[in-house]
Amino acid sequence: PGAAEGIPAPTPRAPVAVPPDGPPATDPEIVALMADVRALRLLGDVERLVGFGTRHALSAADDPRRGVGAARAWIQADLERSAGAGGAQVQVELEPFTLDFANRRTTQHNVVATLPGIGTPKRLVYLTAHYDSRADDVADGAADAPGADDDASGVAVLLELVRVMSRRQWDATLRFVAFAAEEPGLKGSRFHAPAAAALGLPIVAVLNNDIVGGTAGAAGQADAARVRVFSADPDDGPSRRLARHAALVAARYGLLEVVVVPRADREGRGGDHQPFSDAGFAAIRLIAAEEDMGRQHNARDTVDRIDADYLGAVARLNLALAANLALAPPAPAGPPRIAVAADRPGAVRLAWDAVPDARVAGYWVAVREAGAPLYGRTIWSPAADGLVVDAVGAGARFAVAAADDHGHISLFGPEAVHP
Repeated sequence: PGAAEGIPAPTPRAPVAVPPDGPPATDPEIVALMADVRALRLLGDVERLVGFGTRHALSAADDPRRGVGAARAWIQADLERSAGAGGAQVQVELEPFTLDFANRRTTQHNVVATLPGIGTPKRLVYLTAHYDSRADDVADGAADAPGADDDASGVAVLLELVRVMSRRQWDATLRFVAFAAEEPGLKGSRFHAPAAAALGLPIVAVLNNDIVGGTAGAAGQADAARVRVFSADPDDGPSRRLARHAALVAARYGLLEVVVVPRADREGRGGDHQPFSDAGFAAIRLIAAEEDMGRQHNARDTVDRIDADYLGAVARLNLALAANLALAPPAPAGPPRIAVAADRPGAVRLAWDAVPDARVAGYWVAVREAGAPLYGRTIWSPAADGLVVDAVGAGARFAVAAADDHGHISLFGPEAVHP
């Protein structure tokens, strides 16, 4: 076996160009919060979750030391401790739902922590993972199922970010969800996401972390510098735009390189981001650059495979993405308008509808060449009209994001294609 699915050869990253009249590329406060992420604390959370023996959806719900009930209670208690220690008020609750699986009916519980935002318009940014695990037999609730990487690693990221991000208030609401019953078919997220859509919740992004703690692949290859991001089609849909945005923010903050894989998930696999993208929300899955599927869904998914420093790097990436979106202005609603710049051969003139938000200091215009997976050039414009872009090839795509004076950049709006 070779490298994990969707991973190309490493490529050097160009330095982020910041115009002298534009906002900074990074926010020092976000950088300071990232420095508070503790790799050993993350590893300790993984060890504690593995210590419950199994977190299978059909394992014991009332044993205080083993099974899914004990794990759920510990996650809830840890979130409640963070709620008491943080400077901002965190609301922790259980979301029950019925699971019919393997000829049994049980009540499962998503664990939800909400850090209310103080800005308008109301927006929500989700960070998610799943806390259940499984053994070789998907219906065996008694066998050991440590689930260190799948997905105690993702839950550890949530717990750490609640600790760190609850120290201040944010414009957007941050919601951290540890989903139950992912392994039997994404049941926790399939319950939650349609309900959120029915309520009209203004969710701007869902960052799902699943298998984010290891750096080693099946053949012994390792990659501690990159993370894969999966997103559902279409290519200019909300989820793919969020994936490209993740790559851009990661580059600005000098974090893990984001490899955008243009599909919903790996072949034959799925994750809790998919019910959200199915419901029309922008949702991505973050997953390690390398994975060993032979050590998943069995007793071999153990703590010794977790790289604490890499897990810390993934947590910092999540923090930067969520914090940036929680502080940025709203995204433009539509694509830019393209006109040929008659006085400059090979150039186009762009205009777009201004974002009606007092925080907007200007706009970033991204250029994506035909066939390119990521945004290439980004050009600063203090106004919403009159920007001229040179050296534009046929089929180039343009998208616009709003930005404030502190370097926070919104999601990019829909693309316009140069004929």
